[in-house]
Amino acid sequence: MSPDPGDRVGAVIEWAASMGLVTSARVLRRATRDFVALPEAKLLVRIAPARAANLARAARETAAGCLLADAAVPAERLAPGHRQPLRIGGAVATVWELVPRTTEQVTPAQLGALARRLHDATADLARRPGTARLDPFGAIRTALGDARRGGAPSASIAAVAERAGHLAGVWATAAREDPLGWAIVHGDLHAANTVPSVEGPVLVDLELAGSGPRSYDLAATAVAVRRYGAPAGDFEALLDGYGDDPRSWAGFETFCRVYELWVTAWALGQPDPDVVAEGARRAATLGDSGAHRWQLR
Repeated sequence: MSPDPGDRVGAVIEWAASMGLVTSARVLRRATRDFVALPEAKLLVRIAPARAANLARAARETAAGCLLADAAVPAERLAPGHRQPLRIGGAVATVWELVPRTTEQVTPAQLGALARRLHDATADLARRPGTARLDPFGAIRTALGDARRGGAPSASIAAVAERAGHLAGVWATAAREDPLGWAIVHGDLHAANTVPSVEGPVLVDLELAGSGPRSYDLAATAVAVRRYGAPAGDFEALLDGYGDDPRSWAGFETFCRVYELWVTAWALGQPDPDVVAEGARRAATLGDSGAHRWQLR
């Protein structure tokens, strides 16, 4: 059995001690996986139960980290000296260099410019044999597996699964036809998945990253305006920073619907009952084209 969340944090501390590292630790986030900072060692550990889906996610994340390092993209870097992913206390973990954070906020324009830099720097890598493909539906299935284990409402899980079945075909067509082309895309590109550093924004949380249609990375901000009540100007600023506008292409709406489905499945799979309740509310309103506002959690 995988250790419970408290034991996983303790396992990180024990692992750090065994490596000769300073053992003070700070829990940054507890969700389907724990984020544990080792500030004095300048490391961040992401650790999750040792299930096949989590191992696959960790492998995707580490592969993306290596690709982005090779392409000199501003993204978190894997901690050197460790063969990753690794097992810590019976759980699966990845270890990263801790990015020093400033007090500034990443603006939509900066996020757009960062997306453009990511995509331009990795366009040649997108078709390289062996490069993992962006797979939002695989991520949705994994989240729904977490939701089932956590006891999320079965009707909500079924609604997401049914909608995923309907969207899979149109997603495949849109992904092939994206007029902006393909690159390595982040897959969940919003300000909370960046760190403001003294050298500018840095991409983090690479668990969904892979080769895919560029326009998909712009969908998260469009959904934030539609669903979370973000200012419409945020999306305009993102597009200004990016330098292209996919809205005249019908496939972009498909990408927005798929992203909405992902954030709904993600919420249903979290251990926090309030977040699960928000996921159920999202599942009930997926087809309303943004008429209902969602809570940002």
